[in-house]
Amino acid sequence: MRFETNIGHRITWSIDYTNIAKLEKLDRVKSKVIPGGGSGKDLRIASSLTDDGGEAVLKDMDDRDQAFSQIVGFSEITWQIVW
Repeated sequence: MRFETNIGHRITWSIDYTNIAKLEKLDRVKSKVIPGGGSGKDLRIASSLTDDGGEAVLKDMDDRDQAFSQIVGFSEITWQIVW
């Protein structure tokens, strides 16, 4: 899986599916609704390669739920609902 810029298609970050240790949906509560202020839907991806559990948080992903489902499907990692 890799993330790249829209302009120039420069790779900004990548991780192999087998190295994903944790995948988590995050919802930020916004105190004000500001036009163009982002969705508040984030996705946290933690790597199993580093001792400190290196992680990246992808912020304001409008299609976060679709991305989550695709990552779970391709990576074959297990997941659970946490209330």
